[in-house]
Amino acid sequence: MRIVSKKIFDTMNKNELENRIIELELELSNLKSGAIPTKKETKLATNNTPEDSDVKFLTLANYIPAHIAYVDIETLQYEYVNDLFEKSFGIPREKIIGSHIKDVIGEENYKFALKYINEVKSGKSISYENTFNLVSGKRWIRVNYSPVFDANSKVIGIALVSYDITDSKKTEEIVNQNIGAWELNLEDGTAWRSLKHDQIFGYDTLLPEWTFDMFIEHVIPDDREVVKGKFEKAVATGTEWNFECRILRKDGIICWIWAKGNPVLNESGEPVSMEGIVQDINERKKAEQALKESEKNLHQLNADKDRFISILGHDLKNPFNNILGFSEILIDEIESLNKDEIKDIAGNINKSARITNKLLEDILTWARAQQDKIPFKPQILNFRDICIDIFEILSPNANAKNITINCTPSDEINIYVDIDMLKTVMRNLVSNAIKFTNNGGVININAEQNSENVTISVTDNGIGIEPDGLKKLFDISEVLTTKGTAGETGTGLGLLLCKEFVGKHGGKIWVESEVGKGSNFKFTLPISVE
Repeated sequence: MRIVSKKIFDTMNKNELENRIIELELELSNLKSGAIPTKKETKLATNNTPEDSDVKFLTLANYIPAHIAYVDIETLQYEYVNDLFEKSFGIPREKIIGSHIKDVIGEENYKFALKYINEVKSGKSISYENTFNLVSGKRWIRVNYSPVFDANSKVIGIALVSYDITDSKKTEEIVNQNIGAWELNLEDGTAWRSLKHDQIFGYDTLLPEWTFDMFIEHVIPDDREVVKGKFEKAVATGTEWNFECRILRKDGIICWIWAKGNPVLNESGEPVSMEGIVQDINERKKAEQALKESEKNLHQLNADKDRFISILGHDLKNPFNNILGFSEILIDEIESLNKDEIKDIAGNINKSARITNKLLEDILTWARAQQDKIPFKPQILNFRDICIDIFEILSPNANAKNITINCTPSDEINIYVDIDMLKTVMRNLVSNAIKFTNNGGVININAEQNSENVTISVTDNGIGIEPDGLKKLFDISEVLTTKGTAGETGTGLGLLLCKEFVGKHGGKIWVESEVGKGSNFKFTLPISVE
């Protein structure tokens, strides 16, 4: 049975079509074997008689691993398809012949191809890539359209030659995903690699050689034993080698990689090599770290919420109970109370109101700081001036307990700070020192400067802090509200504000303390604008 219609061989330039098919065959053959045909071989293939051409055409069309078809330019109906075309689309040849293109490749693919078909009508050869739904699934196909002319150079048909490029697309995708390939010889430890492999390790070009020992040298010391152990287990058991680790690239950058390999066994079942891939997963690791930080922040926000609820439910309740209790006594018994008793009750109400007001101020300040709603306006200031100002504000509290405050920083120490935030930090630290120092105690305020910053210290010889308490001082979920040496109370939020404001300046705050000997709170501040 003659599959190619008489019309094609009567009217088309057969040598031209045959040449294109042979060129494709040679191209595909070269890609597989690297062989380059001679000009003589190519010439002989194109100088056959008409009868030989018919046979040659059919032979080539079904031998070449490509989809080959002929389409009438006017009707866009198939007049010939080869075996692979029929097999790939899963439609019998007799149904394809005479069918319109869109009925075979589908409406969407036809719409995509139409602009290229119109180019062919004008006599141009066109190539494009698209996905097609074949029997084997969705595949990437490179389509080549070439016009077929009659004796008068009129386009009468389309010679269609296409081939599957799905594997090369996958390879391209691997390269785009920063994945390198490798194969390790287990006998001598040498390895073949793709260029991308060496680029992941920081090399611009492929190195002349690569060994397992070179790879291990790139793995950071903390991860080496784990990687070696997994490798030895994979070789010993013939199983997959799959791991993530950190490497030190040639440029000094530490980078996360993911690698996996599978052993290749000889006829005796012994592993002779390991082949696999390696991928740069640094960005993924950064994303994972960002997610962990986000989760940590979420837990912190929940802790803040729980603390505020605790404050509202406990710390605010107590002073309000005092206010309500004493005010009820005044209402119910004011006629029977003398002047001194009324004055005492009024004093207790005032004290409770002040405690409540201070608590609310701390809560609101803390909330505003968390929402970044407190203006931050740093400027260059002399620390001794700030120290004297704090001394004047808090000296009445210190005098009430006969506590001496020494302010000894040098006049030459200048800092770059927001004045309101610094005063809040100093007021809280000095107030706490007064609160936890016994009558007749001493508080020292000092500052020391180095080339990078100023370290400010507030030291007392008070009651000190228990070791367990030291860990909780700057933690919102563990806020302490210890009473002072004279029964003074507090919200426990003061030190959290100090940490917040010091951190705003890029500094850090910490404490050194010993029970019965006192505490030394220190924090750092910048000395100039960066």
